[in-house]
Amino acid sequence: MANPSTKRNANTNPQDLVRYARLLGVLSNIRESGFLTKEETDAIKAQLMKNYQVSSDWMVGREFKGKKSISGGKGK
Repeated sequence: MANPSTKRNANTNPQDLVRYARLLGVLSNIRESGFLTKEETDAIKAQLMKNYQVSSDWMVGREFKGKKSISGGKGK
């Protein structure tokens, strides 16, 4: 088992991102097998997110570089 005091960051470290994604997959499989309740799954996922410094599944592994301009008009 990994040392829980080790600093991990799935946003900046590709190895941590892969490890985090694998753990979520295993967690999902265990939940679907009926060995965990939704509440237990949510608690474990929340701890994983904290350990891997993930604030949102939508943003994990993506680097935020600030506001982007989105033009709705035709061609430039």
